[in-house]
Amino acid sequence: MYGVVKEGGEGGVGGYEIDGERGGVGLMKEELGDGGCRCEVRVERERKRGFRGKYDKGTGEMYEIDGEKG
Repeated sequence: MYGVVKEGGEGGVGGYEIDGERGGVGLMKEELGDGGCRCEVRVERERKRGFRGKYDKGTGEMYEIDGEKG
């Protein structure tokens, strides 16, 4: 599962692991950059790349998805 992450003045994308046995969610990996957190996260159909559009800066970023670490 992927979502928006914010730490201090940085925002980015986080990859989360869902633990079906305990019913929890844990952060596996995050990619942070400067700027706020007002953004959108999408994952391509093949699940090889993730995309983040940052509304506050009018920019977009692409991330390679690691099959083991999100």
